[in-house]
Amino acid sequence: EEAAKLRKCAREREASNRAQIENLSAAVASGEVVDPLDLFRRCAGIVAACTAAKSCYVALVVDKEEPEPELEEDDVESDDEADRLVPPPATPSPDGDEVPQEESGEKGGAPTDVKGNEVLKFDYSKVFLEYVVGSPEQDFFNKGDFELRRPSRGEDEEADAGEDASSAPLPPTLRMLDDQRPSLYIASCIAERHLVYLRKFPMIGSYFACAVRSSNGEYKAMLCADTLAPPGNGGQIPE
Repeated sequence: EEAAKLRKCAREREASNRAQIENLSAAVASGEVVDPLDLFRRCAGIVAACTAAKSCYVALVVDKEEPEPELEEDDVESDDEADRLVPPPATPSPDGDEVPQEESGEKGGAPTDVKGNEVLKFDYSKVFLEYVVGSPEQDFFNKGDFELRRPSRGEDEEADAGEDASSAPLPPTLRMLDDQRPSLYIASCIAERHLVYLRKFPMIGSYFACAVRSSNGEYKAMLCADTLAPPGNGGQIPE
């Protein structure tokens, strides 16, 4: 009888979770939700309410602010998105001819070379993450005061490091961005040396991040969740 009650509760919880997701999808389809930040805020709330990860937050992928060079009369101002496109190199065929990228690999999904290896499509080396939305218990993210940038080294450190000066260890979320992986899961955060903590010291728990992509596959934001204790329970995020 007790087992039957537990199964019933599990079914009801699953139905409630599904209803929240369907309601949000309907709100987007009807035009009720049009502001991306509002959509992210609602998504973070659903993740916190429906999963073991009670802390959920969203970061935007932002270009570093750099002074724009003055354009000559014959220059054409390029689109920001086009600037980040990395054209894949032509692949030599067995007979020595170059094979255009669109003729190699499978159709759909990420572009691949003739060996099936994924070709990176965008260059994210000059971006940082700006955290703009959090779940109800993480609403301090809504102020936009938190950023995740690439670690920098001083001139003396770079001189000592030599050729490795540009390869400072990256936080896992930025590595995910560079590698253009759709998601990242860390079962034990305390075992990940390069994870950056908001409270500046290691904490017990797990961490998950997934990319929010545009229609052409460019990463526009990261939805992240964790069980770090406190305030989480320090456990793993079930699949």
